[in-house]
Amino acid sequence: MIQQQLGQPAEPVVVWQAANPMEAQIVKGRLESEGIPAIVRGEVLSTIYGLTTGSLAATDVLVPAPLAEKALQLLHEDVEWDDSEIIDQDNPGSE
Repeated sequence: MIQQQLGQPAEPVVVWQAANPMEAQIVKGRLESEGIPAIVRGEVLSTIYGLTTGSLAATDVLVPAPLAEKALQLLHEDVEWDDSEIIDQDNPGSE
């Protein structure tokens, strides 16, 4: 567990409110790929009741407070995609 300077555990803070659990998992994966631990809160309600859209399906992504600023910067920067290696699945032999 991450400790703050006073020896108290760092409380997690919300860095992203996702529209649904799938979006939350994508955001969590993006953060974890950069070494930022993340948790998703609010999935249970949507899972129990089968909600996939709307405010009741919303889920939060949380990170430790000391990493929140880094997480927000990461989530708001543009992602550059390299399309040069995409293979046409309908015609795998044609590149």
